[in-house]
Amino acid sequence: MDKTFDAKELNAWVQQIGTLVNLISIKGNTAQLNGQWFANPWGDDTTHNINGIPYRPSELLTFIDHLLSPATDDLPISATANSPSGTALSWYPIKVGSAESGVSLVLSDPKADYSETPGYIGVGLCGTKNLSEGYSVTLALYLPLYSVDASNGGKVVFCSGNAPAQALLSLNSNTTGFSYDGTKFSTIQIQGTLGLNNGIQPTLSAAFLDDTENIVDSFTSLSYFLSSSAVTVINQALQEDSVNTCLNDPISSYTNTTPGRVLQAMGLIAQKDISGSTYYNVADLQEESSVETTALQTASDMVYSALHSLAANDAPLFPISVGEQTSTGGIYVVSSAQDDGSIDYGLRLVLPDIALGKMPDAKNGEGQPSSGANATAPQLTLQLGAWLTGETGYGDSWLARSSNPESPAPSPVPVPGANLYFLRCSSNGEKSFYLQGDLTSVGFDYIGSAAEPLVNVSGFVLQGLELRAEASVSYDPSQQDSKLTWELGGAVLLDNIGIPMGTDFNASDSEGNNPVVATSVSSGSGKGGDAGKGKSDAVNPPFSVSASYIVNGQLGVQLYDQNQTPTDVV
Repeated sequence: MDKTFDAKELNAWVQQIGTLVNLISIKGNTAQLNGQWFANPWGDDTTHNINGIPYRPSELLTFIDHLLSPATDDLPISATANSPSGTALSWYPIKVGSAESGVSLVLSDPKADYSETPGYIGVGLCGTKNLSEGYSVTLALYLPLYSVDASNGGKVVFCSGNAPAQALLSLNSNTTGFSYDGTKFSTIQIQGTLGLNNGIQPTLSAAFLDDTENIVDSFTSLSYFLSSSAVTVINQALQEDSVNTCLNDPISSYTNTTPGRVLQAMGLIAQKDISGSTYYNVADLQEESSVETTALQTASDMVYSALHSLAANDAPLFPISVGEQTSTGGIYVVSSAQDDGSIDYGLRLVLPDIALGKMPDAKNGEGQPSSGANATAPQLTLQLGAWLTGETGYGDSWLARSSNPESPAPSPVPVPGANLYFLRCSSNGEKSFYLQGDLTSVGFDYIGSAAEPLVNVSGFVLQGLELRAEASVSYDPSQQDSKLTWELGGAVLLDNIGIPMGTDFNASDSEGNNPVVATSVSSGSGKGGDAGKGKSDAVNPPFSVSASYIVNGQLGVQLYDQNQTPTDVV
């Protein structure tokens, strides 16, 4: 039965979630409850409830916007500023504490009209490095992943011909600037797009921008670019001491690979001896492009050269410090050898312990968990690549416990994080774009404290909850009628559980006929006994338990003692 009431009676979050899942509808100040929703919360092909979220792009984008706001307003103008449908993009930086991680969730403008055009959800990478002498370098990459459409619902669109990846590289001079055919400008900008199917060829263009970011000249043709004096201008910029130093310095402290080596491997620049010193110049692109290859083949060769030169390093290419952890978080370039001899290349993002909330107020100095998952972490944390508490690696992980015992051991061994493979090199050296996305042990931790556990009811205590997921999707755009293939799994850890085996001390002498026996099995004083205070006693000992399952695998269960050590008995 539908019910109407004043929308002001609902919290703003309740309003958004309710309309997003079709539980309520709001017109003006009047809200109406969808009584039929409870008969089929998920929905079907004609009744779009929870399953209809992708059909509500405005509501979904607005909800995510409110979760992540504010969006950054510091983004270089380029193709990365607009979605494939032409609407503006909003970039929401993912922060580690107060520091920028360089990674952003990218949405189509939540305020745009999506009645006739799709909205997009994607990932962005953006970073600027300030050099000496007033120079700076900016790199931005936008990967559209998913489209939401009021008519057609949701669709994975990663780097499709209709939603290509978009990249930008710019060199800016804040002082002397550059000069081209008598015209002054301050920025050299190169941008390109790459789609993996529908026969769409990659695009690459260059532009010169003045101080107000107006385009002085643009180059969409390689022949026009090479025949102009633009090459001379870029070579002069490459020979500036600060730029040359940047090209020859390691990308990070975790690798000896330099930006110059990567760009040289891609065939974009080449070393040249000038007056006894070695500098980089624009490579002879006309010679490089004289071979009869398609633009897509050229792009795959260039991307392979870049990734292959970086994938040999096991450390993060761009480390991101997370709390006291200084080496696990970051962006990695990774490779994965396959059984047929081919090698997949891509990126891995690891961001454990990203704070999404704060601990509840401390009581009597007991505001932080004394043990258990994330003992000093905030209450709600995002785990973008972390095993469950008590697990040290794949061998004792929930993934291993839930895998099919008759299946061979995975190779390579799964590593926590968000992995995106997008290039495959076959055993005979042929390169092609290929999509595989893996979410390995990602999820959330919701952790209370010893003084304020999540649950403390009639002696039952639960201090924390950990959720993890495993999802793998692959897609080969080079194959005709290729479809997405999925692998799914999940795990839950109940952290520091206390189950009373008897009454508390205050009640023991007033219950039953034998106060001596009652006292010996009492669970301490107060709700939940001593487990509710983060302490341990014989009849109310804290313990943890995890349960996990993988599709086509098996159910895995593991007990942990009060020190988070795996055990068979508690």
